[in-house]
Amino acid sequence: MNRFFTAFGLAAAALIFASATAEADRSPSDLEVLNQIRQEGFHRSHALQYLEHLTEDIGPRLTGSPAMRAANDWTRDALVEMGLSKARLESYEFGVGWSFGRCSVTEVEPI
Repeated sequence: MNRFFTAFGLAAAALIFASATAEADRSPSDLEVLNQIRQEGFHRSHALQYLEHLTEDIGPRLTGSPAMRAANDWTRDALVEMGLSKARLESYEFGVGWSFGRCSVTEVEPI
């Protein structure tokens, strides 16, 4: 087990070193763009809000279900709000979709 973590640590250190070396070779404008991306991700990210909406408000989505359609529509609309001008849904043949609406169990005789 310790060998795994040691190897993992060495690989992580190598990646960090390679990233730092690559950043040193970049132009100042590249570093500005990278810093802007980092700032957006760390300080103005909406990823958790989007994840919460998709998982808590819309809920589980089976392929072909009404909830999947709602999630697809919401995602397309959110991308348009963000400024993506050509956001669209593309269809594909799946087969029969379904949703679970109601279940009823009637006891005919005592167990």
